[in-house]
Amino acid sequence: MSLQVLRLRQDHGGGEERRSGGEERRCGGGADASDWSRGSSAGGATENRVRPRAADAQGRASAGLPLQGVKHPAGRKDASGRFVNPWPTWNFPSYITILRLFLMEKNHSNVPSSKEVLDKELPVLEPFFVRSPESVGSVASGLRVTWLGHASVLVEMDGLVVLTDPMFSQRASPMWMLGPKRYRGPPCSVEQLPRVDAVLISHTHYDHLDLATVTALNRRFGSDLRWLVPLGLLDWMHGTGCQNVIQLDWWEN
Repeated sequence: MSLQVLRLRQDHGGGEERRSGGEERRCGGGADASDWSRGSSAGGATENRVRPRAADAQGRASAGLPLQGVKHPAGRKDASGRFVNPWPTWNFPSYITILRLFLMEKNHSNVPSSKEVLDKELPVLEPFFVRSPESVGSVASGLRVTWLGHASVLVEMDGLVVLTDPMFSQRASPMWMLGPKRYRGPPCSVEQLPRVDAVLISHTHYDHLDLATVTALNRRFGSDLRWLVPLGLLDWMHGTGCQNVIQLDWWEN
């Protein structure tokens, strides 16, 4: 599944076309101990500027983008329409294996349990838009990215504001009292978010698709918010009250 910004800008009623420039990354807060910033601790306020790269075949391939003129296969599905794992060597783990992993597997994450150490090693920083919401979407050219923890990222590009895999709950689970709990809370609440034009959902794991967060976003923005979701999720989204939903298959745009 891919997102075409130009198409979204047309639907949004955007103005002139702009050329993509540099990239700015801002770290907001962390839901885990992943360190995606170059040379910085997760949750730190580090900015990296990347020069634009020519959109040739080699650059697109290395970036994981679909090549121009190349036909990509759709996702594999079974007779009932459900997506299936395309690798023949894959087998669904037994319930005994799953239970053993939950009950007996040790925590190898090396994430500190002390709040004082966490505050030092993985600080939660207030995003800039909490105090300056009017500045969001005003990036003249290029890209500004604000990390909101785990896979939640606020992307500003060509006047559009896109939120990826929003997760503002404390646990990634269908039950609020059980399931994996985040190491660090979200750096802001749904109510503190600036305007958001679209939400992109990559897949349906609980740490990427959270019912409480979806409901809160729909209550906050209503039908003005466009949802881009994987194929098969349309009915579920409508069941939560979201109406402005587009579902896409792999490589579809």
